[in-house]
Amino acid sequence: MCNGLLIIDMQNYFFHTKEKKVKYRQLTGSINTLIELFEKSETSKIYQIISVHKKDKSTWSLNMKRNNSACLLEDSYEAMIVEDIKETGNQIIIHKTRHSAFMRTGLEMKLREHGINRIFLCGVYTHGCIALSAIDGWSLDFEVIIAEDCIFSHRNDLSEFITERLKNMFHIEFLSNRQILESGLVG
Repeated sequence: MCNGLLIIDMQNYFFHTKEKKVKYRQLTGSINTLIELFEKSETSKIYQIISVHKKDKSTWSLNMKRNNSACLLEDSYEAMIVEDIKETGNQIIIHKTRHSAFMRTGLEMKLREHGINRIFLCGVYTHGCIALSAIDGWSLDFEVIIAEDCIFSHRNDLSEFITERLKNMFHIEFLSNRQILESGLVG
């Protein structure tokens, strides 16, 4: 089985307030541990999924347009991947303009081209982009595993609710880095 590591929204914008930085060091360290594991695997690929919008508003969401609120614009500091995430030349960059990594990105096609049938999700936020990407991946018949040491939400109430739904309704597994390493799923 071939694996894909989807690193979602690890960009400066998502850590711009104190409450959103609370677990930043722990999160980046845990994600880097997974990156190292996936780099060693001959049957795995790493995908950096980043949110990026055009200045001309053509990619803006309805909320952005309603509020005339620009964020994550091309070539801006806030759209850049945080400096503490390990980057290698082997990582595939996918730009997204909606919460799900699968919406209008070509990600499904890329995963299938690479023979990926199991995806591991990490990044931010659990209650938003992680959850929606997990559901869409599951709906597209990928085996979905969420790396629980490698996700974060500043909204614990929403995170707890969606985690319960993902586990019980969609049977999506949440595994720690240790469990992923010991399971032999990535090899």
